[in-house]
This record gives sequence, structure tokens and C-alpha cells, in this order.
Amino acid sequence: MLPAIFGLAGQTVSADERALFRASDPLGYILFARNIESPAQVKALTDSLRDIAGRDDVPILIDQEGGRVARLQPPHWRTYPPAQRFAEAYSKEPQLAVEATTVNHEALGLELAQLGITVNCAPVIDVPQAGAH
Repeated sequence: MLPAIFGLAGQTVSADERALFRASDPLGYILFARNIESPAQVKALTDSLRDIAGRDDVPILIDQEGGRVARLQPPHWRTYPPAQRFAEAYSKEPQLAVEATTVNHEALGLELAQLGITVNCAPVIDVPQAGAH
């Protein structure tokens, strides 16, 4: 197994990609907005990637943070708030913010799991710095 995560060009795996993925046997795959159309299409794509890998546990990643960083968009998927909103809530009501964060990310995780996506690349410990974005 090659210790690498591969992306793909479109919404289905091309014949060339299939050959490359089979020959390379990457650790996993990552999906981008260009790979997304509908729930049925994404599920078919993740099933296809698992079939190519020959492993049910192959990691399939996406960057679905919430806010402006969301590969899965309406009308098929929910809009999730940015992490900053939970940080702001924490400064006012810590326990409520922790509960809201938990519920939000559980819902997001369930949505991803239904699509066959197993890893969300959402950061969990961004630390704001003055003068930085």
C-alpha cells in the first residue's frame, strides 16, 4: 500500500484513474467539490473507490468544515455553521457551546457516513493569531 491519499478528476472514476489506483494501491482518497453532484452519485463514487481498493476500510476524506469551507452544498446537503460561531458561543455559555458543537458534528458525521465518507478534514484546534488569517 502506497502511503498517499489520491484525488480524482471528476464525478466518476475514469478508466485511466482506475488503472492507476489499482496499480498504486493508495492508502485512501479525498473528494473535492469537482467530485460532488448528488447523494446517489457520491455514494456510488465511494462504493467504486472501495471496490477498486478491495478494502471496505479504505479512508475516503472530504473537507466539510462548515461555513465557507463546504464541499457538500445545498440543495442536497445541510449548511453547517463555521467553527468560529461555536468559539463565540463558548465565550458566553461554555456548556451550551460544547453541546451545540457535539450535536453539529455528530449530524455532519452521520451525513458523511451515509455517503460512504469516513474522514472529515475539519480542523479541531485552529488558534487565531493577530495579523493572520
